[in-house]
Amino acid sequence: MRQIVSANLNPHIDGEQLTNQLLVMETMFNASWSNNVQVKSLSKGQVKRKFGKLIIGKTTGYAAR
Repeated sequence: MRQIVSANLNPHIDGEQLTNQLLVMETMFNASWSNNVQVKSLSKGQVKRKFGKLIIGKTTGYAAR
């Protein structure tokens, strides 16, 4: 994972900034694996709302770029 991210970020970020960014991403990745998350069942309405919020969030992110 470190090699892939480093190769993609290297043209945009270099040196100490790249190292710091990789450490932050690695820490986040490790933290996500260490947490035990229980998945609860959702109704169709809840799934539709969550999917709608996901699409709105992605669209907002692209617009902000």
